[in-house]
Amino acid sequence: MRIDTRYSVGDRVFFFDPCKGCDGKGQVQLRDATKITCPKCDGSGYDPNGKAQSDTVTMVIVSDSKWGRDERYLVERAVNSIPVDKLFVSEKEALAAAGRASA
Repeated sequence: MRIDTRYSVGDRVFFFDPCKGCDGKGQVQLRDATKITCPKCDGSGYDPNGKAQSDTVTMVIVSDSKWGRDERYLVERAVNSIPVDKLFVSEKEALAAAGRASA
């Protein structure tokens, strides 16, 4: 069975570490269950002090269910899998998505 994915094993991808304040979600939940924009990353979900990292895809994880498709990738030096919307083809694209100027 062939499943089409955005990246393949061996592809070089760029990414940022997730924000430690919101675990990459862009929102934090207060004690009264109110959700607000993360004050550390301003809702981007990326570590505000992190630099774009590049690595090689080692595993592709795809799950399809009645609730939708979940595409995640494992890269060489990462401990956890990274969702497809947090990976980028180039450093320039990663910086643009994180709202940062090219360094």
